[in-house]
Amino acid sequence: NQIDLDLFQNYLFDLLNSYNAEMVHQLLIYGLLQLKTLTKIIWTDTFQILIDSVQTRFRQMYGGATMDLS
Repeated sequence: NQIDLDLFQNYLFDLLNSYNAEMVHQLLIYGLLQLKTLTKIIWTDTFQILIDSVQTRFRQMYGGATMDLS
């Protein structure tokens, strides 16, 4: 199952722009849980880039706050 991460990132940004941070948080947590079953380093590195990008957008919108994804 291949996912287009650029499309997923744009979807997450659209959700953030609609002030739906809770949904973005849930989708990222779900994605991280799914990654625990995968061992592909490239996939996790790529997903980390997506998370960093979403966190940056979130900080810009919410005055420096970050999502707790632990």
